[in-house]
Amino acid sequence: MKRSLIWWVICGAVLASLPIFTSAGTLRIFIVANFLAIFAMSWDILSGYTGYISFGHPFLIGIAGYTTAILTRHLGTPLYISMPFAILLTMVAGSLFFFPALRIRGTYFALVTLAFMEVTYHLLKVVKPGVTGGTRGLSGLPFVVTGAVPNYYLSLFVMLAVGIGLWVLGRS
Repeated sequence: MKRSLIWWVICGAVLASLPIFTSAGTLRIFIVANFLAIFAMSWDILSGYTGYISFGHPFLIGIAGYTTAILTRHLGTPLYISMPFAILLTMVAGSLFFFPALRIRGTYFALVTLAFMEVTYHLLKVVKPGVTGGTRGLSGLPFVVTGAVPNYYLSLFVMLAVGIGLWVLGRS
């Protein structure tokens, strides 16, 4: 375990020094790569450890994103309050929709998660497009941080925190 932790530190240090050697455009690619790595790690936990194939990730990401956007844009809630609330709402929604679906196995579980995602997509598009932005979504929202380097470090921190957390979970 100590050796693995040392590798986590070495990889984190190498990734943390990346802005010194790369341009802002390359950092933006790494920001997207960090988010895709988080997605891949969550897919690995769900599919690799449990055997479930889920298409529900966009459903959960959409709930968190739209909750944050609607709270900040329409209700004037500060970003640092709306984000934790969106995480809590996403956890509740995921529990309400996906815990009952866990009774279903195989292809049917994948179809149920795909249906949740599609129904949510179409509801956001049709119901109250003035609130959700319809097919265009919402724009002009506040940023957590601005610039390529701060966004890179934020995405790196989140990716490493998720990676280490899931690594500890997987070893438990």
